[in-house]
Amino acid sequence: MNLFFFSTKPRNKKTGVAKRRNTISRTQRTVDLGQQEIPYTLTLRPGSRTIRLHVDPDKGLVVSAPTRAPIHAIESFIIQKKFWITRHLEESKKIIQRKQIPNGTAATILGESKVVIVKEHQLKRPYIAEKPQEIIVYAPQNQTIIKKTLENYLRKKFKVHLTKRLKEISNIMGTHYGTVTIRAQKSRWGSCSYRNNLNFNWKLIFFPLQVIDYVIMHELTHTVHHNHSEKFYDLLSHYCPDYKALRKSLHNAKTLF
Repeated sequence: MNLFFFSTKPRNKKTGVAKRRNTISRTQRTVDLGQQEIPYTLTLRPGSRTIRLHVDPDKGLVVSAPTRAPIHAIESFIIQKKFWITRHLEESKKIIQRKQIPNGTAATILGESKVVIVKEHQLKRPYIAEKPQEIIVYAPQNQTIIKKTLENYLRKKFKVHLTKRLKEISNIMGTHYGTVTIRAQKSRWGSCSYRNNLNFNWKLIFFPLQVIDYVIMHELTHTVHHNHSEKFYDLLSHYCPDYKALRKSLHNAKTLF
């Protein structure tokens, strides 16, 4: 959401060339939209020629404007766009709610029941401590930071488990594989390339161990049969007789992330 803004820059008296202001300033302000006051972050940028509005799930309303733009012009533009702002702030709240990990959230991590505890911590680096029944996240009260910290920790934890089980199951099945990559696919739990490189979704960490083993066996079977032929399922069922029930548990599954 932009408003084009013409500004007159101060000029050097000798050369007549406009002087450049290189300082970016940020201030916290509020604006009255009639029925409510909205806080916003105002960023003044040298060289900018437009007033821009942006709604960020974590920062709220962010306004960027030219350095010499008068406040009354900036806030007049904000008021003109109050319906756009209100709508996007409501949508932003819904996004935040979807992103949130409430304190005390229960989750299954590699087959173990855990409770996620969030404790406010103001040090530069957030960290995690894991106990037998808890995963404690020490971080600022910022859902983006909390979620990213937890995701990074769980990705590493899953990688350790996956690396170990892949070797064990591959030895049992007598299969060979190439590189292993951990991803965050939206619709796939695993895949195998024609070069036998394997991809796994880190969110498998929220499933029982038998389900994780099934996905590993499924992809290792693809290193022998790069299709879903009868031979593929014969080999898979030999090592994982209950693969159908395990596969079904992956459908429409809801995970913490």
